[in-house]
Amino acid sequence: MKEEIDMLKSNIKGVENNVDEIRATIEDMKEATKALKDSKTVQEDEMQELRALLTKTKAEPKEERDKVIELEDYTRSENLKFHNIPKSEEEGVNHSPKQIILSILQKELQMDTAQIRFHAVHRIGKQKENKHGPIITRFVCREDRDQVFARKKGIKESTRFKDAYITADYAKAIQDERRKLIKAMFKA
Repeated sequence: MKEEIDMLKSNIKGVENNVDEIRATIEDMKEATKALKDSKTVQEDEMQELRALLTKTKAEPKEERDKVIELEDYTRSENLKFHNIPKSEEEGVNHSPKQIILSILQKELQMDTAQIRFHAVHRIGKQKENKHGPIITRFVCREDRDQVFARKKGIKESTRFKDAYITADYAKAIQDERRKLIKAMFKA
């Protein structure tokens, strides 16, 4: 019986050791779980910061695009486009686009061109058979440009240029937006 008691004591001791090992393992797992929860919280916080940064970063290119459009529009503020001005046979040889524009200003818009100065005058776009690319005119002085633009209706009354008209020179993005708005206006 003593042997049985010793054996039971030995078994109990083994079970106690196993229970202690299991408790130690459980404590280690609790610590590991707590560390994982802490790590998860930190990662979630970092994800929130990254989402906020991504949202901000997505907005920045739009802001930069708007600034570029605004700058481009400002640099075009001294320009006017003369549309549907036929290309004369002498153009390029005896008559430059500048001379054609000066002639239009004098004869069609009844303006004194002695003081008007241009930075550049040239046709833009590809030339097609019955279509004439617009003539873009960059004035040295904004006041000259504004005077011409104020008298733009005179070209519509012209017998020499039946379908001609004058517009401001806008950036491509603004032209596209205006095109949409004009279509919507005509629908309304």
